Amino acid sequence: MEYLTLPTAQIKEWPGNLQTYTQTDIDLVKEEIEKKPQFKPLIVTTSDEANIYWVLAGNKRLKAYTQLGVERIWIKNLEFFQKDDGLWYVKVDGVESADRYQSKEDGMQDWSLIDQGHVGQFDWDKFANTSESYTLDWSKYMMGTKNKRISTALNEFLMTDKIAKASEIECPSCHFVADKKDFKKPLQEGGE
Repeated sequence: MEYLTLPTAQIKEWPGNLQTYTQTDIDLVKEEIEKKPQFKPLIVTTSDEANIYWVLAGNKRLKAYTQLGVERIWIKNLEFFQKDDGLWYVKVDGVESADRYQSKEDGMQDWSLIDQGHVGQFDWDKFANTSESYTLDWSKYMMGTKNKRISTALNEFLMTDKIAKASEIECPSCHFVADKKDFKKPLQEGGE
């Protein structure tokens, strides 16, 4: 079987990635890669820059490969395109997927979230600042190591007694403080 590869220098982390991770997380991935070299391709798509690809799925692996000095990386290339119906479609290595999206960004985020692994954390600040720009059903995505749906975790956080009674909400991980009136109703399981 032939694999499509790209030079590591042509692959960059997609700015819309919602997962965060530490060097410890990357070290864990490096250990796995040393045992199972390139066991899974990075999912990439073209960026706005010539000859540069964004990683939608596999950002930790990209960092690990880079730190290990890997020069070429196995990829699956996603080609997003719009048809006359106004929807966005995607081809994976030249084969059209059954997925349809309201925007290219929806498709990119879908592919990014569906691959989120067990190492790293979910960036709630980035989610809060970007979630309304997508028309995705957030209930289908899992988060972190707790095996919870994103919409369930956010609702649980917003509905705790401490949060429900407070006028301000402090993020437990980054300690950002937000005025509660800035929050809308909790997310519905259908992503509304």
